[in-house]
Amino acid sequence: MKKSGLLISMVFVILSFFLCGTCAIAAEKIGFIDMREIMLKSDAGKKAAEDFAKLYEKDKAMIQQKETEMRKLKEDLDKQRTVLTESAMKEKEAAYQKKFRDYQLLVKDANEELQSRDQELSKKLVPDILKVINVIGDKEKYTLIIDLGTIPVAYFAKENNLTKRVIEDIRGIDEAGKGDLTFIANPKYLKSLETTEASAILVSPQIERDDRNLIVVDDPYIALGRVLGLFYPEDHDPPKISTETFIEEGAIVSEDATIYPSVYIGREARVERGVIIYPGVYIGRRVVIGEDSILYPNVVVLRRCIIGKRVILHAGVIIGGDGFGFSRPARENIKIPQVGFVQIDDDVEVGANTTIDRGTIDKTWIQRGVKIDNLVQVAHNVVIGEYSVIVSQVGISGSTRLGKGVILGGQAGLVGHIDIGDHVMVGAQSGVHDDVPSNQVVSGSPHLPHRQWLRVEACVSQLPEMRKNVASILKRLEKLEKDIKNKTKSAKS
Repeated sequence: MKKSGLLISMVFVILSFFLCGTCAIAAEKIGFIDMREIMLKSDAGKKAAEDFAKLYEKDKAMIQQKETEMRKLKEDLDKQRTVLTESAMKEKEAAYQKKFRDYQLLVKDANEELQSRDQELSKKLVPDILKVINVIGDKEKYTLIIDLGTIPVAYFAKENNLTKRVIEDIRGIDEAGKGDLTFIANPKYLKSLETTEASAILVSPQIERDDRNLIVVDDPYIALGRVLGLFYPEDHDPPKISTETFIEEGAIVSEDATIYPSVYIGREARVERGVIIYPGVYIGRRVVIGEDSILYPNVVVLRRCIIGKRVILHAGVIIGGDGFGFSRPARENIKIPQVGFVQIDDDVEVGANTTIDRGTIDKTWIQRGVKIDNLVQVAHNVVIGEYSVIVSQVGISGSTRLGKGVILGGQAGLVGHIDIGDHVMVGAQSGVHDDVPSNQVVSGSPHLPHRQWLRVEACVSQLPEMRKNVASILKRLEKLEKDIKNKTKSAKS
């Protein structure tokens, strides 16, 4: 994975400065500047602003001309739609798509040229400005000078340089060494505190050690997630729409979306701002993809499905395939058309190669905050309640409804048309054949209350010995009965 080294170092220098009690500074003097404003007010900045204005006006005129051409071509296309042959219409639509891609390329090139000019100006001016700031910082005894705009720290007192104390990486507790951050979220790893060489350890408030650098947080696992986000940010490209994307007429794609090559976006589909769509993705007609969602390679979202905001669909996910609906099964197998759709609410994540079928008439509904692992099958008209967790290889049959906060263990199977209450936990490889009330824990196939299942499983391993004992008892009983019978006969004679 790629790290943004400068940013990470700066973040941890600042965190260390403000949070580390052992390196507190007697009299902090912190200043702020706006590097951008300084650049714009300089002679070079004013000259660059004039050049930018001229370049912008030139690009604006070219873009407006292209927009006019596009509008006219679209109007001609709409007028001729009813009179042209199908082949002629396809040629016209292809010409329109080419013009549209040329237009997108023009806008992209214009933006890149402006950004390039801006970066050139920064390269020329920033080193000189930083020299002046360093002189001011040393002379006036500032501890820290922070830029409000372009870079995190413009100046810091050299005696307060904490670079050697900065965390460089994150590793597991047994692998961590000097310069590494690690964590303990499970009590079974407490013994590793004795041997770990990590420079710092994320721990819960219950853990106390004087000989280790402990960072005490309410939940070490959540804290780890946040730190991982700093060290290994997602390496997405800036917003742009590839010229090799095929966008059908009538689709609405935000200019602030990132669309990679070989993506197909169907008619009347809508892709909102901040969306990232990787190569090989198919977006069907009238599909909606909400803001800041990510669709990884080879995802398929079929017609009329709705994807909310900040949804993550991993590679190979298929949303909206036909439900498995057949009349007279194993006799005629008459297919029932599946005309519903799938609705996925905000903040849902779906693992690789999971399939979620469309509803037969209404919707299959994945509610807010649900997390689904790889290789899960969700059948038609299923409802999965908010913040539920579905582990790998689970199968949920049609029209089953899960409440809020349900957890299904790996390879669990649920029959159709049942209701699972809020906060139910289903153990791995369980077979659930009937309704489960809220706040229950069940395991086994067929499912049982978890404690009862544990007792049953405890007996299973003893069955051979039990069988042997029962056989012995039966044998002794049979002998006893024979002895009693013989004695009774003797007594009568």
